[in-house]
Amino acid sequence: MLEGNQTRRGMLTEALSGTSDRHLSVIVETIEPHQYAAIANTGDIVLVVQGSAGSGKSEIGLHRIAYLLSPFNDLSEKPIPDTTLFIAPSRSFLDYAAELLPALDVCDSVRQVTLREWLQGVMSFSLPVKADVWNDLLNTGKVTRFNENNEGFKSSIAVVDAVDRHYRDLVAQTRKSIEASPPINGPSYSSIPSTALIIEPRQIRQTCRDLIPASAAESHLNPLRNEFIDRITSLVWDTSGYGRRISGLERLRFRQQIRNEYILPWCNSVWPECNARDVYASIFADWRHARILIKDALSEEDTRELSDSVRQRRASGFQDSDVGAITYVDHLLNGTIVGSYRHIVVDEAQDVSPIEFKLLSLNSTSNWFMILGDTVQRLTPCRGLR
Repeated sequence: MLEGNQTRRGMLTEALSGTSDRHLSVIVETIEPHQYAAIANTGDIVLVVQGSAGSGKSEIGLHRIAYLLSPFNDLSEKPIPDTTLFIAPSRSFLDYAAELLPALDVCDSVRQVTLREWLQGVMSFSLPVKADVWNDLLNTGKVTRFNENNEGFKSSIAVVDAVDRHYRDLVAQTRKSIEASPPINGPSYSSIPSTALIIEPRQIRQTCRDLIPASAAESHLNPLRNEFIDRITSLVWDTSGYGRRISGLERLRFRQQIRNEYILPWCNSVWPECNARDVYASIFADWRHARILIKDALSEEDTRELSDSVRQRRASGFQDSDVGAITYVDHLLNGTIVGSYRHIVVDEAQDVSPIEFKLLSLNSTSNWFMILGDTVQRLTPCRGLR
């Protein structure tokens, strides 16, 4: 067994020390055999490392990035720096990692961010949030009253299921509204005799069906809405024949006028643009409706309280516990998160909630994760991992 460990140690030293910087050998020599096993593990698609404070979890994560990016390992499909993401617990830790990774010959194109920075980066809008519970605890030594069940629910996979059910209903309602829409009377051009230009409801319905697929999960409504407006504008333009009778800048101006003054107001009445904050709030606006979406994840009493709190927060400002679900709603509406990373390392993962891991998985091309943490050290017991 010792011989095997020494063999692995030599291989890992070679992998991590493929530069002229000789002090890397010393760094590697401080790693224990069980840490080698985690760093050089290429068989597990999801690798979870639990360890107490000071046990070297973070160093394992950073050295593992260096090992996986090294040309000396035997991986057939290696990640590259641009497809590697490191989620750190704080900005101060990132300052430390910024020095260590280059020392391990890892270029700075490995993205290193805190979870909050990553969430802000994938949202389509800026979302100011409040952290009353933790601010009150730090400033006054008192914990603001909050419902532990509701705080846990908003960070769980159960809220993902509730959002998905609501979103499927929203897509179905959008299609129904468009199919019941009136015809569009085309505009006339001042120098062209007016014609009885009408876009029939059947043409509108067909355009809608071509755009919105049967699967609601594939329907990011806001981008599709913009495409729908452009297609209806083209339909009006082509049917009218204006393009054959107007040229130059006047042609472009009139086409834009058709879109903005005729098609856009009509679309606003049958397919308004959706706002992630409003859609999120509408899930819980009526507690009876929320009960149908939530199913058995919360009691009736908790659902009533959740409905009241979300309505209040929509007016006064959302809490940090709402961010994960709002980010997910934003993704469903706008397609904001795309698969960009082949390997993701999450440090201090005990405070990363299930819904936040769901969001990270959407940013992954392979769900290849290394998860480092210690559940005993959780700072957010209602939201973190158990």
